[in-house]
Amino acid sequence: MGNQVDFYQQYKSWYQKRHDDWWQQAKQHEIWLWHAPTLSSLAVVGLQASIQQLQDIQRQAKVHLCEKLTNLDFSAQCHCGFDGFKATLSNHLEPFEQQKNEMQQQLVAFFRQAGIREQIQQAYHEDVLNTPSIRDYLNEKTTVPEIKDSVLFEKLLASVAPVKSINCRTYFVGKNMGATRFIGNLNEAISTTKLTVTIFCNKP
Repeated sequence: MGNQVDFYQQYKSWYQKRHDDWWQQAKQHEIWLWHAPTLSSLAVVGLQASIQQLQDIQRQAKVHLCEKLTNLDFSAQCHCGFDGFKATLSNHLEPFEQQKNEMQQQLVAFFRQAGIREQIQQAYHEDVLNTPSIRDYLNEKTTVPEIKDSVLFEKLLASVAPVKSINCRTYFVGKNMGATRFIGNLNEAISTTKLTVTIFCNKP
């Protein structure tokens, strides 16, 4: 019995350190303090669905936040699901990062549109949006400009159709379809929107 008690005491010390170290790092993840960038929130950019998905993942993650280690005298594992390597929270971190990256790709695609660039360039030359950040964007030094007056920006671009990005991996790849069906589905997705469409595929 004594050996079993000693073993469990060693296990508790090991588990507590692993648990605390893992959560110390996890609590530094951007998911806790993330909020949608101002530009992404504008209706003209068309990223409301992506923002909603990120906010949903963020809310789910907060449910699994571990504030205190479970008393290991009564349970061999913490309520957070930490198994010595990761906790239940891990199921939300990767989807959050993937969705955030996809949203950034869509934002970049929006600002690549010729119509968007022309509108911004005109506003720049008219001193309406004449800032170093806008100049860098027009000179292709940055992919997304910094816009301080979001209300003015949205009014300027109101006449330009926002981009609709279709992630072919999310909607098509891995669904056991041939090339003909893939192209058919792609055309259907494009035809159902009046927006400008860009297509990108993340690596599996």
